[in-house]
Amino acid sequence: MADNNRPDPIPTDELRRMLFDPTVPDEDLAAYMMLDVGGSRAFAPVVRVNPGLLLPPVAGSGLGSALQGAIALGGLNDVSRERRRLEYRARIAAGWNGLKIVSEGDSWFQYPFLLQDVIDHLSRKHAILSLGAAGDTLDDIFTQNEVVAACLAERPDVVLLSGGGNDLLGGGNLAAVVRNFTPGLDAEGHITRAFDRTLDAVIRHVRNITNGIAAAVPGTPILIHTYDHAIPDNGRWLGRPLRSRGIVDTGLQRDIVQILIDRWADALGRLAREPGLAGKLHVVNCRGTVPDSGWEDELHPNSSSFGKVARKFETTIQRVTGGAQPSQALGALGTLRRPAAEETALANTVIHLADHFDEAILLSEIGRRASMERTGASGAMMAMVRASESVPEASLTGGYPAFRQLGARILARAHRELHALLCGKDDADKADREALRDAFNIGQGALAAAIAGLLASGPLGLTAFVAAPVAAIIVRRFLAPSWEETCTLWGEKLQDGGSAHASLNMAQHGIQAVKPNADRFCMAFKKAPSENDAQTLQGAKAALLDSAKWPLNSVIRVRFLEGSDHLRERVEHFARQWVAEDMAALTFEFVTEGDAEIRVAFQQGAGSWSLLGTDCLLETDQTKATMNYGWLTDQSDDVEIREVVLHEFGHALGLVHEHQNPDGGIEWDEDAVIEDLSGAPNFWDEATVRHNVLKHYEPGELLMTQIDPLSIMMYPIPNKWTVGDFETGFNTDFSPSDRELIRRAYPAL
Repeated sequence: MADNNRPDPIPTDELRRMLFDPTVPDEDLAAYMMLDVGGSRAFAPVVRVNPGLLLPPVAGSGLGSALQGAIALGGLNDVSRERRRLEYRARIAAGWNGLKIVSEGDSWFQYPFLLQDVIDHLSRKHAILSLGAAGDTLDDIFTQNEVVAACLAERPDVVLLSGGGNDLLGGGNLAAVVRNFTPGLDAEGHITRAFDRTLDAVIRHVRNITNGIAAAVPGTPILIHTYDHAIPDNGRWLGRPLRSRGIVDTGLQRDIVQILIDRWADALGRLAREPGLAGKLHVVNCRGTVPDSGWEDELHPNSSSFGKVARKFETTIQRVTGGAQPSQALGALGTLRRPAAEETALANTVIHLADHFDEAILLSEIGRRASMERTGASGAMMAMVRASESVPEASLTGGYPAFRQLGARILARAHRELHALLCGKDDADKADREALRDAFNIGQGALAAAIAGLLASGPLGLTAFVAAPVAAIIVRRFLAPSWEETCTLWGEKLQDGGSAHASLNMAQHGIQAVKPNADRFCMAFKKAPSENDAQTLQGAKAALLDSAKWPLNSVIRVRFLEGSDHLRERVEHFARQWVAEDMAALTFEFVTEGDAEIRVAFQQGAGSWSLLGTDCLLETDQTKATMNYGWLTDQSDDVEIREVVLHEFGHALGLVHEHQNPDGGIEWDEDAVIEDLSGAPNFWDEATVRHNVLKHYEPGELLMTQIDPLSIMMYPIPNKWTVGDFETGFNTDFSPSDRELIRRAYPAL
């Protein structure tokens, strides 16, 4: 040993052996790890191997640089979760006769390796199936619905939930719900109504999650906790967002955070008293548990204080169970058949792929795996631990066009075959239809197993190796909430032609109702166009004009020229997502008076538009708008506001329309485009249509890779506007390439 605290370096293969051996304590592994400060987010710590303690893999071990990189660059969060699952299964298989618990939540329940979190402490006494993942929001938990499937399969004695912190404080939300510092205004007065709206949405998620659990396992107690009063400490989660609002007094900062935590606790208390959840949902009050010296950072207690929180849980667990032992310690499925081990493994693989990779990567991976099957090369891959979940660098970087094309064809066939098999009326398919309909009522885990199993055993003849990424796309983005809606809308879409492009579009965007902005294009203006001033970052999929780029670490003032307080707060909330802690290293300062670089109007009938980036500085008249939302009103819902605001503020940071990418390969039916956009709601003349839609930037002006159909800067393109069967829907969130580009364009210094 080099010293008392630092272990000697070990080979990669030895660390891998230790990681997948659940008998090796987390404390032993933690000595080789460190927090990835740059990669972590609020309630989403990312852990890396300390590179100074990792030796190259032994020659001939089969562990190359790809595995070494995966271990070193963030795969450890997933490894931590897998170790817990292995420990739980081992306990159950050995005939466990103590309390059995299912837990789901954020980093208070799953802080990988470096801290002993709540579940680590409770697992010393109970068998806990841990589904938690650092960074999970309640929205994630509700959408994935894994906890309901786990409850049906395991029949736990107690269910534990942790969440709300990411929803309330992550993604720049803290700065979005407080006002700029105002002398004489107390802590309560600095909190805006935007927090109440966010809190209402988060409580709705808790209600939906707990109602689903209560329906799956009636009578099983559900425990959810409050957070303790965290202390802002000039960190990027609490202190810095408050300082960006001019709130620098540490006492005022602490009072604001305390009020927010108390409101969350009060809302949970009211929810637990609702008639449908009274006696089922129990709130573990953690306020006053962590001493001032007991915080690891602004959001997480240290290991000792997590132990104090765990003791609060233990007291409540004993009270709601009466200390009773389970009558079925090995788990039961009731009237459902227990899935075979290989079915569970396949479902877990599908969920893993759906959770961790976007559709473009999965398409490339489908084609890559199918090609390997044809050459008989998959045997070695399948022999590796968790190989069916691995995605190599080739797919992560876009792979080869041939792989993506093959993946699209396989996906299109899968859509057709599954629709015919599961939405038809053939008596021979009755059993499969009923099995999948039952799966719809259970949740995503059951759907993953059912769909992957059918793909692997049905007329497509896919192996599980290839079926997993196909099912991941379908499960993640395609299926509608109910069986009837899925079959109806699925059939309507396939009647439109069922091409590979149409099937891919369904998988990428899901089955969605028509959005209010589905036929609306915005305009992105450049005040002083130049032939050679638009250079974008090398290798990005979205496009950012160098001439429109803001100086690094800029503070950009934003002022509304009109609009109600309610509408302004909602626009501000979504605009700040561009400058969240893991996005652009810029600051939006929303001001109510004085000069501002960005000036926002809501002139109805004038369309939605924005000047590109710093071109707004060329509009010196402070009474004139540099951005307009001609489609947004107080009646607009959050989905509409989110997609439009993210898009227009993307322009304000210098991003151009993705459909004008010269490498996009879009072949327009110009007559159809001009005819549609010359009418309502745009009423553009031909020159405007050509400038905003049909024009491509010259390759010499923009350096781009292929078009990114998932970019927030991509607008909806109906199939009838193109030659060659290309279409896209209306994107509602950042794509991975949007996030990559904005971080590279405006890096933290």
